[in-house]
Amino acid sequence: MFENLQLFNFKLEDYLDKIFISDALCFKRLILMNIRRFFSLNEILEFLDKDINFNRDILITEMPKVTHDKNLIEGLKDAIVDFSNFDFSNFVHDNYVLRIVNCENLIIKNLNIKNTYSSGILVYGCSNLAIENSEFKNIKGVSIVIGGKSKSILIKDNIIENSKSAGILIGEEVSKIVVENNIIINGMGKSNWEAGIVVFARNIGDFLKGPQTIFSSDLYSPQYQRIFDRIKIVKEVIIRNNTIKNNMSSGIYIDGAIDLLVCGNLIEGNSKEGICLDQGTTRAMLLFNTIKNNGQRWGKSDYYPMRDFVLKDGRMRDGTANAKVPGISVDNSILNLIAFNYIINNFGSGVKLVRSSFLNEICHNLLINNNLGENEVHHFYGIEIGSAPPDYIESEVTELDFLPSSYNFIHDNTVLGGHWSGIYVGYNCIENVIEGNIIKKFKYFDVKKIP
Repeated sequence: MFENLQLFNFKLEDYLDKIFISDALCFKRLILMNIRRFFSLNEILEFLDKDINFNRDILITEMPKVTHDKNLIEGLKDAIVDFSNFDFSNFVHDNYVLRIVNCENLIIKNLNIKNTYSSGILVYGCSNLAIENSEFKNIKGVSIVIGGKSKSILIKDNIIENSKSAGILIGEEVSKIVVENNIIINGMGKSNWEAGIVVFARNIGDFLKGPQTIFSSDLYSPQYQRIFDRIKIVKEVIIRNNTIKNNMSSGIYIDGAIDLLVCGNLIEGNSKEGICLDQGTTRAMLLFNTIKNNGQRWGKSDYYPMRDFVLKDGRMRDGTANAKVPGISVDNSILNLIAFNYIINNFGSGVKLVRSSFLNEICHNLLINNNLGENEVHHFYGIEIGSAPPDYIESEVTELDFLPSSYNFIHDNTVLGGHWSGIYVGYNCIENVIEGNIIKKFKYFDVKKIP
């Protein structure tokens, strides 16, 4: 499954002596030990290759009993279930067309779920399970939901189109998940938590009662939970070789998960960020992705810019918001690696460390023309190290820190084209190491630093 990735053999150890230049960082040794331990691509592949190991010669069962009123497969083991000739069109369902609960060593293939009034499929409390070669079109909710402490799950070779919420939603303390070779296009959800792929690490909601339970009453923002209260983590996720295009939210949104590999994806034309690492995301590796034409904020009525706190900035002549978003966004996240990506023609910067982003490494990326959204209110950069203020009244802030992004290592990137500046360093962003970058054809500055 991972033979191509094995060739990367990419580690950070070659750079570790450069990452931290400040002896004032009292936990320097501890952090260096953690990076040496966790940032090994082979390690993250080994635990998944070991634990996701389907036997393609297992017993092929007859179709399990799935009735129109119960839509449930429960406790099934050691089987391949082929839904080629199964019609879901007349199902009676509240939250999901199909629920797969407490199953083991199961391959689900050739599902065809279309034009539903609910979410598509729930995988709950399962292990060693695959969903393959299936189509989900015009789903009113989420097409695929993985939860209930499921582990060793493979989502492969599926087409997901026109979901009204997230394409794939992963949460509820799951681990060892692989999402590969899927096409996820034209999603209609506008919240961050309705992106093409969402990895969700909050301990809220109940997927058995429906993915909508993660939201607050407005059905746009999730229920609040501080990062340090999230004790049931989602971890060990690989998202590779997917095509994620033209969704009205982000391509991939990571909300606080740990140990991820996002590799080899084409992420194009999404209204918000191509990839967003948010809300405490830790030890994510973003490698060899193509990230283009994201962040224009197209397709939004005034309600959605208002909910995202940018309506006050106005609109451009084409009707899109003046406040654009980047190809890759990192916010309140730590110890992430962004390397070897092709980041081109995004509207609101190439890579943006929004605030409270620490100890991240951004290296060996090619960034071209990521200032397409420049207007009379905002302009944008190749790489932006930021210290954004709160979007709302500080007394109401319950989840996030609003600190300058510091102690990051930005090196050996090539930054070309009409960026306002190639690299921007915001107010009070300290001890960021910037070296070895090639910056050309910028508008005003190669590196712009605010005191």
